[in-house]
Amino acid sequence: MILTLMLFIGSVFANDSMYWIKVDAQDKFQRSTVANTGAVIEVINDDYVVALGNKDELKALEKTGMVLQSFPIDLRTFDFPERDRNFHNYNEVIEFMTDLQTRFPSLVKIEDIGASIEGRKIYNIRI
Repeated sequence: MILTLMLFIGSVFANDSMYWIKVDAQDKFQRSTVANTGAVIEVINDDYVVALGNKDELKALEKTGMVLQSFPIDLRTFDFPERDRNFHNYNEVIEFMTDLQTRFPSLVKIEDIGASIEGRKIYNIRI
């Protein structure tokens, strides 16, 4: 049996160097400018948006002169809330797979088969 695990976590959580960015955006055209950088718009208000983006997206927004405020955020602090404890994050899944391979080395083989567009490894587990 071959089980391929495509571990795609939202692109925002793929990179630890992320920024909270408040951007002057008073109409749909300015919001499109923000979105076209690749930053993810999380909040839309009448005269600004709040977006999450990586360093390159922040630099692109700064070049527009629209950035009102920004600061780095540590995404490792984001995780499932307690009520979702039955679900598992990327690291927990990898830990479980590694544990299976350690406990059953003759039955379980883990292969790195590439990376997601977010840069996370995609594994194939052969049982």
